[in-house]
Amino acid sequence: MATQVNFLPIEILQHIFFLAQDRDDTFLEHAQVVENARMAATVSHVCQHWRAAAFGLSDLWSFASDDNYDFFKEYVKRSDPSPLVLALTDPLHLVLALTHPLLGCPLIKSAKPRVHHVVLQDSSAASRICNSSALPNLHTFSISTRGSLIPAPRTTSTQDIVPFQNRCLALKNFHCKGSELPPFPVFPCLETISVDDIAIPVTGMLAPSASTLTQITFGATVRAMSAPTKVVLPVLRTLTLNNAPIVITEWLCTPALESLVLQEYTEQPLHAIVRAIVEWAQEPLVKLVELVADIKNAIAICWVQCFDDIFVAFPNVRRVRWDLPSRKIVPYFGFCLNKRVWTELKDIAVRVKGEDANQTLLRTLQKPKGVVKPYQIL
Repeated sequence: MATQVNFLPIEILQHIFFLAQDRDDTFLEHAQVVENARMAATVSHVCQHWRAAAFGLSDLWSFASDDNYDFFKEYVKRSDPSPLVLALTDPLHLVLALTHPLLGCPLIKSAKPRVHHVVLQDSSAASRICNSSALPNLHTFSISTRGSLIPAPRTTSTQDIVPFQNRCLALKNFHCKGSELPPFPVFPCLETISVDDIAIPVTGMLAPSASTLTQITFGATVRAMSAPTKVVLPVLRTLTLNNAPIVITEWLCTPALESLVLQEYTEQPLHAIVRAIVEWAQEPLVKLVELVADIKNAIAICWVQCFDDIFVAFPNVRRVRWDLPSRKIVPYFGFCLNKRVWTELKDIAVRVKGEDANQTLLRTLQKPKGVVKPYQIL
């Protein structure tokens, strides 16, 4: 079998190599980039046939880390002309080479337009990346570290703050965990934001991209800084809250929201999201079609008590996935479904602590039973 694999056509081998690398996530972890880079080196050392296949596939070498500068240069060379995904830990060496107009070898300088994705583990380098125009095609920026992030850029002559509108125009995806975000506008045209373990400066981080944001994910240790007025996100389609202890409606208005995902909710954050649902019931999200809720709280009384508000707040739901903490809640949910009218409902599935509870729901449900489907992640 091994011999047969060794002599597969180069095109098939290259396709296998490509699929073996982790490329699916919008925000890759530092370890994923390193593992993808290691995989490229590994397959290129199996035999001459595999080496030829590996060297002939530039995409295979598009993942590079700065743990070895010489190896990094080899990856940059072999990946040409594919877009680059970089995992960086050394702010004083490679980041300077990438962002400083006078530093860096010719190979690194020529590769700057190909840098599309940066995963950073040192906040002191973040300002150089964000305040620099040296990476004009940077599409995704992910930082996971402790410390201050992105000081305000100022002109050398007058020390005036440089307008943010002309920086990072290609940046669409931003992930930040554990760093301090600035209160001033940073990114003008983000589409996806994922943040955790930080205080969110609403007017500085969300408002500048209000007209372009389509997806937001907030983690369990996120905190909201007060905003003078609500920020309206007119094109936000997906909001994912991972046990986030925030009342989202106090500072965001999301009239176009289509998908609400509530992950691993425990008691205190559950009270916060219930407060938000009560507020949404005053101004229903009529475009919401997908509701996913994973409730870990063993009692979840407040969740049961807000069922009526859920039906009012989200009147046009089509797909529902609920994972509840107690089987006793399921019949009551079915009873509420019988009373309330989700006329657009097409697909519903319920679990209790990860185990299928559809049969319990079916015994209560008077609606067409065909809407109850196997529990699959939407």
